[in-house]
Amino acid sequence: MQKKSFTESQKIPCVFARLCYLVIMKEKKPLNEKPLTCLLIGVVLVSVSAGIAIYGLRLGFVSVVFMLLAAGILNIAAWFFANPIASFIGDFVAKFFTGGEHFSKPQPAYSLPDGLAATGQNTCAIMAYNELAKNHPEEILPHLRVMRIWIEKMNDVDAAIMAYNFAMKTIRGQKNRNEFAKMAKNNFGKFIQFA
Repeated sequence: MQKKSFTESQKIPCVFARLCYLVIMKEKKPLNEKPLTCLLIGVVLVSVSAGIAIYGLRLGFVSVVFMLLAAGILNIAAWFFANPIASFIGDFVAKFFTGGEHFSKPQPAYSLPDGLAATGQNTCAIMAYNELAKNHPEEILPHLRVMRIWIEKMNDVDAAIMAYNFAMKTIRGQKNRNEFAKMAKNNFGKFIQFA
């Protein structure tokens, strides 16, 4: 049996197919998370489609079937090209209109604790602010509002000092802690002697 040799035009799709297979098998992510792989698959499909179309043209009257097959493969290739390109354009447009802001979790909602504090339910408001501070450790506002309730509504300066010390231990980031200390001194300096 003779080994079949490939012509130059047949070798190119085979090399692309092997390369595409290696890239896909190397990464275990879904295709929509691998834009380069999608582009590579698109190139392979376009080259296969072109090969089928050229072969169909050589056959003559049967070429319509091959041209339809090539067009179908081109449609599939378009999906592989469109996915990473659309993702890139979508990310660009989203960053343009939103300024590139991305939040890993929802922003703190102060309406519930503020409403509780406004209706005089101070203990519940303090609990709600503490829960908010626990879920958003970089926020300083919940701690300041707890101190305000202790000082202005409940007249308990000792509890406000404890809230200050608790905040200084739990607020994430030295910059945030420094800002909290500065704001606490500005707002409550006449009630509390800060070190």
